[in-house]
Amino acid sequence: MSEASRFTHQPGAVLRAGALVAALGVTLLVAPITMVALVGCVIGIAGLAIGLTRHMRTVTGLGAAMIVAAVVATAFAGITVEWLLPAVVGSVLVWEFALGSFTAGAELDGGSVERAEFLHVGIMTAVASLVAAVAYVGYETLTVGVSLPGTALLVVAAIALSLGLRD
Repeated sequence: MSEASRFTHQPGAVLRAGALVAALGVTLLVAPITMVALVGCVIGIAGLAIGLTRHMRTVTGLGAAMIVAAVVATAFAGITVEWLLPAVVGSVLVWEFALGSFTAGAELDGGSVERAEFLHVGIMTAVASLVAAVAYVGYETLTVGVSLPGTALLVVAAIALSLGLRD
């Protein structure tokens, strides 16, 4: 086997695929709730697809931001917490995987990196799901009235803070 045929994987490809799958999942969760969420998700997925295939960080960031905005708009529309938390987790994963694919492409170029990317996708999904589970348990056990939009923004902020502190 030649050296060139051994390394056919493009670094960041697994993360790009993970971002698009997560964006589709978020769309399935929030698009039926409001027209604003549907439009936001469609624009977000289009931005992600264009940005990730053409390696344009700004377009990718705008697409991910549209997915997050669609989830926040759905929270204000009155979605139940059982639908909101998975959507928040999915939107945070979209952001992490989409923008992380650029970092992976720059840092991991020239080697077989599928395993590292799959590990990253698995760990981030598990951590975000754990945060959502803790938030759901808190929502179910607290006796005070909890604002769903406030809860959504708090979960997004907590996950964003943890992602920012890990670097």
